[in-house]
Amino acid sequence: APNALRHWTTNQKARLRRSEVGEKLIKTAKRQMNRWSKKYESLPEEDRALMTEEQFLWAMEAVNSRAFKGNYGGGTLNKLQSLTFPILAAIAGLIFLFAADDETADMIAQFCGLLVVAPAMLSLAEESK
Repeated sequence: APNALRHWTTNQKARLRRSEVGEKLIKTAKRQMNRWSKKYESLPEEDRALMTEEQFLWAMEAVNSRAFKGNYGGGTLNKLQSLTFPILAAIAGLIFLFAADDETADMIAQFCGLLVVAPAMLSLAEESK
């Protein structure tokens, strides 16, 4: 990201220092650069041999400048965890639907049905933003 604060000239940063918010931004950027440099230095020698510190900083900058959405690293277990609640709600709804004859069982089954479709509806609503 060529427009990131770490690429600004001294004169450009001086303009930021004129305000309290700008000064805070500069301090935050400096702390971030220090953390990233320490991360690079903490890498094993063989990993550091694969890239320069500047390349590492560029990668960190790229990742931190984007918004990510999705399932990262959870694999099958994470998918199963996200399905657990709807599956349990469906099972509970079926049990109440077939095990009882009264109106309460129907209401509970309908409520469980809503719980089953709620994650999908929330996901669709979030994606349509």
